[in-house]
Amino acid sequence: VRDLAQRSSQAAHEINDLIAKSGEQVQEGFKLVERSGLAFGAILESVTDITGRIAAIAASSKVQSNDLVNVNAAMGQLDTVTQQNAAMFEESNAAQQALTCETDALNAVISQFRLGRPKNSGEPVARPKAPTRNMAAAPLQQSATDGALALKIEDPETDTGWKDF
Repeated sequence: VRDLAQRSSQAAHEINDLIAKSGEQVQEGFKLVERSGLAFGAILESVTDITGRIAAIAASSKVQSNDLVNVNAAMGQLDTVTQQNAAMFEESNAAQQALTCETDALNAVISQFRLGRPKNSGEPVARPKAPTRNMAAAPLQQSATDGALALKIEDPETDTGWKDF
């Protein structure tokens, strides 16, 4: 019986030690669970912060996208206006060249008329020479007087019809 009592006492001691070790392990597990909860709380806080930042980036990207659409539309309008200005310049340049040709033609026609003789001198007034201009550089447009000249211009040396104009 003594032997049995000793074994029972020893088994009780071992059980007591196992219970103490189990208590310590439970205490350590509780601390680990508590730290894990704190870590999950920090992770949740970080994820919430990141989500807010991503939303702000998305909103900024949308604003930038709208601004780029507006800039693109403005550039398209600017291109259209620039093309219109270039076309108007070309038209103006062509009109100027046509007017220059018409002026040259008019000067050539006018230069064929005698303007008269000075009263003090017996010499005729010098006629201006018709300008010599390269007409091939600009397109020649039909003038209003083409084919409609009513005067037949005679040789200025023998013509006695017009004295003064």
